[in-house]
Amino acid sequence: MNREYAKPATLPIWLLFFWAFVFSAAPSVLMASPEQDQETDFDTERAFSKRFAEEKTAADMKYTFSSHKPSYILPVTYNSTPSKQNVNNLSKVDYVEVKFQYSFKLHIIESFWNDHFQWSFAYTNLSFWQLYNKSNSRPFRETNHEPDLFLVYRPNGAIKANLETFYRFGLVHESNGQNAPESRSWNRIYAQGVFNVRALVAALKVWYRLPEDPKVNPTDSDGDDNPNILEYMGFFELQLMKKLGDHTLTALLRNNGREDNRGAIEVKWSFPLNENYRGVVQYFNGYGESLIDYNQPASRIGAGVLIADWL
Repeated sequence: MNREYAKPATLPIWLLFFWAFVFSAAPSVLMASPEQDQETDFDTERAFSKRFAEEKTAADMKYTFSSHKPSYILPVTYNSTPSKQNVNNLSKVDYVEVKFQYSFKLHIIESFWNDHFQWSFAYTNLSFWQLYNKSNSRPFRETNHEPDLFLVYRPNGAIKANLETFYRFGLVHESNGQNAPESRSWNRIYAQGVFNVRALVAALKVWYRLPEDPKVNPTDSDGDDNPNILEYMGFFELQLMKKLGDHTLTALLRNNGREDNRGAIEVKWSFPLNENYRGVVQYFNGYGESLIDYNQPASRIGAGVLIADWL
């Protein structure tokens, strides 16, 4: 079946006004005074400790979950390089779609060994919804499921001077729940170090992919769905977060460490909307935004509401 691609859509008027606000507000946010920077350092440290304190309180209540990765909904995203994968028999792929993620965790053992260790389970769902694709009944184009079992080690226990660290060691599975040949999945063991120095948070994550047997036939349910995924996703990712008052700038960098230099960058700016929610602007460029398109480059920009963040 020949696949059609929707013509580039005209961005809604409200989104154009939103971006006008972004570019007009950004200089005042980025050029903070020294006094503001000192307040930011204090707020960042307080936010880092507050996150652990909130999780500890949640762990004391039965059947209570806490946030893991950021949870958000982007009602309008524009991808200039839409998917070429024929998923769900779509005859047309729109350039504009909804992207959302929700992520939560449950502490299996909240604290042990002198309050240095924590054992947790987390689940993250990332979905791409062709909401504006009326001719194809507005289907979900792709959904990725990521259960994660991990151990957290906090050597300091509490903030000391301007540095706080913790380390995470885990086993994670990621798949898109499709049948062959659209099925994508991989299993990894990983180690991650998170460091908070003044107003900057940095997290370096490295992983090892657990090997799978090759497929005898592409339509087989058993065997490796994506044997070359490391060529696009690499072996590590680096996250950086900078708090500027009530605003937060975040960047994610990933690279395969090869001569072809495949990787990805995602940048995000979040800002307060009210006491409970934050606005967010997100830009992604590179490989691996979703599993079905791990080997296809994407260039996407979107705006929406951030429900829960790293801090």
